[in-house]
Amino acid sequence: MGVSREYAARLEVAVLIAWLMKDFAWVLLMHLLAWPAALAAITLQFHSMVMEWKTASDAVNVHALAALLWILGNAIWMTSELLWDSSSSYDKIAKHSVIPWHAGPLAGTNEQAYTTGVRHTQAVFITALLGLVAFYVVAGTGYISSASAAKTATNPQEDSTETVRQPEPLVWGVVSQEVYLMLYIGPWILKDLFWTLEMLCPALICSGIVFVLMFDGFRRFGSNVSLVELNWVIGNTFWLTAELGMQIPVLWLRLVAGGFLLLGCTLTVKVYKQAIADSRKEDARTVLRK
Repeated sequence: MGVSREYAARLEVAVLIAWLMKDFAWVLLMHLLAWPAALAAITLQFHSMVMEWKTASDAVNVHALAALLWILGNAIWMTSELLWDSSSSYDKIAKHSVIPWHAGPLAGTNEQAYTTGVRHTQAVFITALLGLVAFYVVAGTGYISSASAAKTATNPQEDSTETVRQPEPLVWGVVSQEVYLMLYIGPWILKDLFWTLEMLCPALICSGIVFVLMFDGFRRFGSNVSLVELNWVIGNTFWLTAELGMQIPVLWLRLVAGGFLLLGCTLTVKVYKQAIADSRKEDARTVLRK
């Protein structure tokens, strides 16, 4: 038995808010908010993936799993920084933290422990990327599409001609709207991997690719989710520049990043309203078919 569309809309909004608040708290080193937000993001993403696993296509499931792995790796990295790393917030020249409410790592500076945490983060990111690459290779052979079709055909609700939906237009003739709006996760994980390796230019290139994909998703489909995620990307790009592009830590870049992340949170109201409107239209079409 499937969940209601309204519940799915609320869950999507909750996931977005958790993602944004986790990054907002992390960029400003607010550990009391960062860890609960990260836990909420992991839990909600896992719940959303499990809820849709049997009904979603293989492509959607693979990208959802990659997103879950990204959040897990991200949480490990965040925890390592909050506990042991001082380089991102400590001005060695002025000899004080650039963030007034953050005196330093909660467990004291420990470069070895931080490096170990980053290595675990990189392992999770690489696992997610390898999974995506493997899926793309297999999908290129045509096996995935036929397997997905077979899974869909076994659903008795799809057997009735009265409930058959018209196929939606494919992006580039091969990718559905739902999958296209999830394609960003690969370059996004790669961006974070480069970030952990302190490779600024490759990380910025990946951010640019993600921005283009999300902007195109908003242009093609008017997706408010993409609009929220654009603010997320902009905020993270400022944050990335603050950490790797400046010789000394600066507060104003982090504050700008936090501002874009908060703006993204406010825009989730539009996501919810759009999802509710779409669900009511779909319910009305279902009634007409009956």
